[in-house]
Amino acid sequence: MKPQSSSLKASLEKAVREAEPSLELAKEFLQGRGLLHGTASRFRLGVSGSSSDYPGRLVIPSIAPEGNVVSVRYRSLDGSEPKMLGLAGQQTRLFNPRAISEADDVICITEGEFDALILEQCGYHAVGVTGANAWKGKKHYPRLFQGFSKIFIFGDGDTAGRQFAKDVFATVSGGVMVQLPDGLDVNDAFLEGGKPYIDKLMGV
Repeated sequence: MKPQSSSLKASLEKAVREAEPSLELAKEFLQGRGLLHGTASRFRLGVSGSSSDYPGRLVIPSIAPEGNVVSVRYRSLDGSEPKMLGLAGQQTRLFNPRAISEADDVICITEGEFDALILEQCGYHAVGVTGANAWKGKKHYPRLFQGFSKIFIFGDGDTAGRQFAKDVFATVSGGVMVQLPDGLDVNDAFLEGGKPYIDKLMGV
């Protein structure tokens, strides 16, 4: 992964810092996803303002172990397409890489940001891979998870999600594939049965 320029780092931090005070604008959306305000605040979510190139979108930053913002993605709050946007020319990065340094010997890998947020809210350390195909071709990703005794792998309950889980499982040691019901992702499962349902799916 190429190092980021100081100007990019500053612009990412600025985008997040300006969006954080407007988090309340996403209250209804976040409640619908089962995300608590405390979780959203901890991960520095916010809503971009009118001066942004992505006005009115939920700002989802990925934060490194050192505390700096390494990437930002923008999620529509009104259902407009595309639902998720990244910065033009920005490399695809894991969401919440700081979980790798915070976890002891167990970690979760999910197919997206909201799934990782839900698992973190449930008390698990989790990273999100931004898209079902994003793991492929990222040769450095498996190396990041060396040393964990157990890696729970969550793929969405569809063809792409199951293939994602298989791709991850094939390249890491200690992987445990968590089978999600057809049509559900981690966020859906949480909304259906809360943390007890997630625990049951994980077998813990």
